[in-house]
Amino acid sequence: MGLWNISKRNFDIVKLKIALNNPLTRKYVSYVLEKTEDGKTRLDNILENYNKYNKRFGFLPLEIIRKGLRISKEDFSKQLKRPLIRRVILASFNSVNDYGLQIPQTFSVPLMLVWNITNKCNLKCIHCYQDAGILRKRKEKKEKELSLKEKLNVIDKIVDAGIPTLAFSGGEPLIDKDFWKVARKAKENDLYMSLNTNGTLLTKENVKKIKNLGFAYIGVSLDGASAKVHDKFRGINGMFDKTMEGIKNLIEEGLQDITCISYTWSKQNYEELPKMLKLRDKLGLRKVVVYNFIPCGRGNFSNDTTAEQREKGYEIMYNDSLKNPGKLLCTAPQFGRYCIERARKSKENATIVLSHFGTGRIKELGVLAEIIGGCGAGRAYIALQPNGDISPCVYTPSTVLGNIRKDSFLDVWKNSSLLKLMRDRENFEGNCGKCENNKICGGCRARAYVYTNNYNGADPGCIKNAELFCNLNKNFI
Repeated sequence: MGLWNISKRNFDIVKLKIALNNPLTRKYVSYVLEKTEDGKTRLDNILENYNKYNKRFGFLPLEIIRKGLRISKEDFSKQLKRPLIRRVILASFNSVNDYGLQIPQTFSVPLMLVWNITNKCNLKCIHCYQDAGILRKRKEKKEKELSLKEKLNVIDKIVDAGIPTLAFSGGEPLIDKDFWKVARKAKENDLYMSLNTNGTLLTKENVKKIKNLGFAYIGVSLDGASAKVHDKFRGINGMFDKTMEGIKNLIEEGLQDITCISYTWSKQNYEELPKMLKLRDKLGLRKVVVYNFIPCGRGNFSNDTTAEQREKGYEIMYNDSLKNPGKLLCTAPQFGRYCIERARKSKENATIVLSHFGTGRIKELGVLAEIIGGCGAGRAYIALQPNGDISPCVYTPSTVLGNIRKDSFLDVWKNSSLLKLMRDRENFEGNCGKCENNKICGGCRARAYVYTNNYNGADPGCIKNAELFCNLNKNFI
């Protein structure tokens, strides 16, 4: 989390919003985003030369930010050398320039691109949102995957757009014959890279390659703490042992601090949650990421957890986060709602959720939770499909906003009428629109879509929509 990790200041969101929406502030932001003779913006030059800071006007806002975050000049200077931090700062300035400070914030560029680089997979997972592998039903000609040349061109387009973070997913990325060349180019362009894998191909050789490429995050899919549970999910016996072998290879290579368990939480395995947390601690891994089950692809509606089951799970996650700060992440926006409600009832320094980016304590990160604001689909992140289709979320591959073969990320991001609609939480329907936690949660837009065929519909995965969940499931099961 970069600067967030070393900041311990409690911000006043109202004062921050007033300050950043001040005409003088907006004028300054516009000024530093202007390009100079060298083709770079003034902000680029300020960030590059911060260690030569001499109290000139252009540097003062960075000094205000640094002092507000209570970060030493030395630490701040080190952070600014990281391409990720600089890209995030540039994106933040552009966002304030384009939209002002919003709650939650719409960003001028996606902070993260999730790239399903291939539909190929060596497993037969019963809950696969991508319907990947040999069981895949959709095999039309229009699904032709990008060529190596086109994939390398995608990296250029990511860099040109100023997108800071690239997450490789699939399918199984390590099966793709072009993966290593594409990842190499991403590294050469200083992109912050993460890898989501089923773990069965994490051989010693592949793990060394991953380490050398500088991946910052590795998510390994594990849906149970035993072979009995996990292998049933994966559709092939022996995969639990294979995946555990891959995790051990990561640990032996010293990558445990960037390795996470990716656990999809469904009706069939929701009772495994405490065991997954214990397994995380036993292996010494970075965290458990509890993925929101979304009934799409091969995921069946009958496997969805009820709102009541989810609420019990949130309690387990919340208590774990209090004991082990930063060791758990849940992609369900409602976990943010649960945390806020717990915080209102207690005087403890409660856990708060930063959407898909992490968890922390409310006294330090409360303002960021409001700015980042729950589901980020179409507002903070976007997805790219194997054939080049651009979609709002990895869980909605059939919704095509454009294709990278002919469209740019920024054109789609700024001009898509659907994305503009998804960003307007005032128009959300049902309890998701009326809820007092609308800004910090907003519900999962993919779940709303697959259940109601409406991106602005209510997400039935919340206790406040329990009746809706029951009614809708009668139609699907």
